[in-house]
Amino acid sequence: MSVSAVEGESRLWSEFRDADRRVKVSKHHLEADDQHSKYIHVERHANGGASVVHMYQEELSHLSKAELEGLARAFLRETFREEAEGVASHVMGIVHNAVAYLPEVVDYFSTQHPQVAVKTGHMRKSEIQTVRMWQYAEKVFATYSEGTMRCGPMLQMSLVGQFAEESGSYFPDFLNLLELNPFLRMTLPWGEMSSLALPDRTKSDDGPIMWVRPGEQMVPTGEVTGGTPRKKRISSNELQSRLYGPRVSERRETLFEDRTRCHADHVGQGPQQQTTAAVGVLKSVKADEKDCTTRDVKDVVCFRAADFNEVALNLQLDLYEPPMSQAVGGRGQTEPAEERRHHVCSDPPEGQ
Repeated sequence: MSVSAVEGESRLWSEFRDADRRVKVSKHHLEADDQHSKYIHVERHANGGASVVHMYQEELSHLSKAELEGLARAFLRETFREEAEGVASHVMGIVHNAVAYLPEVVDYFSTQHPQVAVKTGHMRKSEIQTVRMWQYAEKVFATYSEGTMRCGPMLQMSLVGQFAEESGSYFPDFLNLLELNPFLRMTLPWGEMSSLALPDRTKSDDGPIMWVRPGEQMVPTGEVTGGTPRKKRISSNELQSRLYGPRVSERRETLFEDRTRCHADHVGQGPQQQTTAAVGVLKSVKADEKDCTTRDVKDVVCFRAADFNEVALNLQLDLYEPPMSQAVGGRGQTEPAEERRHHVCSDPPEGQ
């Protein structure tokens, strides 16, 4: 479960961009039948060459529950289709506006589960604090403005129970809301398309989890610390002051780089470790109930599965490390154009 609040492009430009770049492939390129293929759109990135499967909720509003279930299976089969064993045909599948029915998530947990303990970070320091959900929500809404907020991120919180030292609890009410969506119901760890075959969702050790991110932004140091800028020191040497003039005191800013370096998601440990697909829900934080703005909330670069070994070698990834620390070689922020020179297919879709 991913919640982010990052200022994106205007919706008008997004619609123009999608209309210009979207490619609806002919039915012989899809495994879906004629009944479902008209709703499935495949976009092949003009520069990278990799493909993304798209579906738009506004095109599905007239379907019955049974028809939507069948369409969800067809979409997921196409999204996870493999051109060879272990090699996915597409880098991503996106159902746009599919979870518009969900409440604003930060507000929901702060009102329905206000006492749950969550761990939060800081925008400038590497310290972690434990606070109640209602306290974190107050900071979020007090500093929110136009898609970003000036408080630290909320670290991952398990929605299916608390394990070891992690934050979280069992939230059946919110899990029931997620399962109202057929695309999610089928792909959750206990869903029909999961390989885990879990008897109960409380047995899941693979999520879902939820986190909140403030969005990438330039932050004035005074706003983060909550203090006032230091007063300019007055020189006692009048001659030196006249020669060199007063020191120019500009407002200092720091970049909060809200992004994860290149990584691969896995299940299992040691020799049993396998690369897997990640399923996520993206919703922007909104402080105003009347705000109906559709925002881009994530910017991601994906690489084609067929190039997995070459990407891992070029980026010097340590695949046995957790996702946050796999880019040990320091090349996790490489430009996609550099990989294209080596015939590696990628697709950097704008945040959806």
